[in-house]
Amino acid sequence: HPNAVIAMDDIGIDIRDQHSKSTDDLDKDFIDNLDFAITLCAEEVCPVLPSKAESLHWMNEDPANIKYNKIQQKASFAKVRDDIFNLLKKFIILHS
Repeated sequence: HPNAVIAMDDIGIDIRDQHSKSTDDLDKDFIDNLDFAITLCAEEVCPVLPSKAESLHWMNEDPANIKYNKIQQKASFAKVRDDIFNLLKKFIILHS
């Protein structure tokens, strides 16, 4: 999504070559060796990995809300980016 690129550009991270992947596309060895699986979905059904990984659910609204105008959508992507950053900091502190 263009606003995701902008939100990450704002903090110096280029995600232009990144894309969403299905959990079905992940290598079985990769899945089998995960310690944690973190999902970020809110309204939609979150994927469940067939893995021994500890599953964590960090509920975040989808920032690509079609009801938002351009300014609201840009702000929404920035908010989700910041929320995930803060959750990652807490995660690292708790699991290090």
